[in-house]
Amino acid sequence: MLKRNVLLVSFLLLVTAVTASNATNQPIALKIGPHSWIDAPLNGSNVPLAPVQVISHATDVYRIVSFELSVNGQVVRTDPNPDANQSLVTVTQTWSPNAPGNYTLAVRALNSGSVWGEYARALITVGGVRPPTATSPAPVGEVATPTLQPRLPIAQQPTATRVGAAAPRPPILVAPIDGTAVDCGRVTLTWKPAEDPSAIRDYDIELEKLVDRSYVTEKTWNNVRADSTFFDASCDTHYRWRARATSSAGTQSDWSRYGYFRVKESVSARPTPTFTPQPRDKQAPRPPTQIAPVDGVSVNCVQVSLTWRPATDSSGIRDYDVELEKLVDRTYMAEKTWNNVRGDSAAFDPTCGTQYRWRVRATDNAGNQGVWSEFQDFGARPSIQ
Repeated sequence: MLKRNVLLVSFLLLVTAVTASNATNQPIALKIGPHSWIDAPLNGSNVPLAPVQVISHATDVYRIVSFELSVNGQVVRTDPNPDANQSLVTVTQTWSPNAPGNYTLAVRALNSGSVWGEYARALITVGGVRPPTATSPAPVGEVATPTLQPRLPIAQQPTATRVGAAAPRPPILVAPIDGTAVDCGRVTLTWKPAEDPSAIRDYDIELEKLVDRSYVTEKTWNNVRADSTFFDASCDTHYRWRARATSSAGTQSDWSRYGYFRVKESVSARPTPTFTPQPRDKQAPRPPTQIAPVDGVSVNCVQVSLTWRPATDSSGIRDYDVELEKLVDRTYMAEKTWNNVRGDSAAFDPTCGTQYRWRVRATDNAGNQGVWSEFQDFGARPSIQ
């Protein structure tokens, strides 16, 4: 009898040790949970009293199992992920509000380790008059079957157009504009986000190039869900481009004014003319004017060109120094420095999800070094097109 009890206790201790070992060795990433964010409607949006399409993304190093949508703290639907082979998945979930008012949308995802990620939230305002219908509206919780697939293009998603809705204003072009000369190779077109009460859904971009004294279409981008795009430019070519916005209500803005620029041979590949300084030149040049990226604009996670207008000086500009810093734990740290740049741009590859700032100064041919320009900040985020 005593021998049997000893064997039983030993077996229970062995099971407990194995269970604890498995719990300890669980991958840390499973305990963190997926990262989610809401693409539409954006925080602060005003939408009509009609079914609302909540479009969100989720990503995780492990398989994403399902998505959950809550409204004002109440779960209104949980939907499975039909494609477990994608690391970045888009989900479209429909919710029908009962009445006008303010609502808090919350989205999160569940991974294969049964770990929920943090909520992504957006506060929206539902207003207007409910369209006439023969049946009573669906209450919270009674929603249609969702459309769910990885990276669904926005052009394939149905959008209710609000009759009589005002069109958004045209986007403001940031760079390149005003006849700026840029280097050959990849050029990034950037603009300031347009504004609209129902939020901006996407943008259309038209690019034209000069051929025999006439501009002809070179490239068109439709349904761009970012505030920049890029292309590979040909040397010794003149271009112009424009943009327009489409709101979540389906109304389109007018086209923006054209932004003109030219592409030349790489400035860094050509020597800068040397000027003989006058003995009396002891005046340092003024700080260069930064062109792009500036004013907190968001850029795609591709090569970014820091561009500025050439400084002027009586003895000519010899070169430039450029400093780039990135935000780490609320403090900007040095990321990269360019010295003796003989041109008006410097390029680097940004890290997604990172905030940067940069500045530039000039040195003239007399050796006088100017003061630094003000810092200009910008952020890098994934492109969703």
